[in-house]
Amino acid sequence: LLAIREELVPLYVQFNENFSWEDAFTFAPESQTYDWLRNTALSMGGSIAESFRIMDQSGLYDISYSENKYPASFETYLVSYQVPFVFMNATQTEYDYLTFAHEFGHFCNDHVSWGSYAGMDVQEFFSQGMEYLSLCYGENTERLRKMKMAESLATYVEQAGYAVFELELYRLPADQLNPEGIRQLYDRVASDYGFASVGYDSRYFIAITHFFTDPMYIISYVVSNDAAMQLYQMETESPGT
Repeated sequence: LLAIREELVPLYVQFNENFSWEDAFTFAPESQTYDWLRNTALSMGGSIAESFRIMDQSGLYDISYSENKYPASFETYLVSYQVPFVFMNATQTEYDYLTFAHEFGHFCNDHVSWGSYAGMDVQEFFSQGMEYLSLCYGENTERLRKMKMAESLATYVEQAGYAVFELELYRLPADQLNPEGIRQLYDRVASDYGFASVGYDSRYFIAITHFFTDPMYIISYVVSNDAAMQLYQMETESPGT
């Protein structure tokens, strides 16, 4: 976490001053997002293609757009039915390609492991890895690759910052464990990790559900992304393996 703060935060701050996220909002209908993942999964074959066919044939996904949907995307294992399910709050942009691939990565893992998992620190490896691998099988991916690399930099820095905030939060003395004390802590961490910028709100931590539902889970995004990037590097160096 300290190395990320020292080495990546300056790059992250400089990058945010010069990078435009407009390409992320190129219009893409639901059918286009579906086809993107379908082509990726079937091209990869094996248990990945099998997982997609089961998800598709059984309707174990919802990637439609609606103003009334829960404002987040996730995959969950339906224990009573012993099957995974993907829920996506679509943006109707090309960013949905990566979101759908991410949640499908979780779906594949739950399908082949029957909902079990090896450990929290690598729980995001399957999802982040599927995002990267989809870039190796899709067409005209230059814009998406650039977007994904920008997001990866943000993942390392922001999620590391959240992890530091969470660790420090559990160390707060009783007299500071109140709304003002927590906001001051978040302000300090946000400043240290460079995301106290345009649109910043010191109450934002309230919107990060993992703090409340899965304590100490946040760091898995950093650890898993490191492994997922290595998977991507190996696949680009030796396609198809």
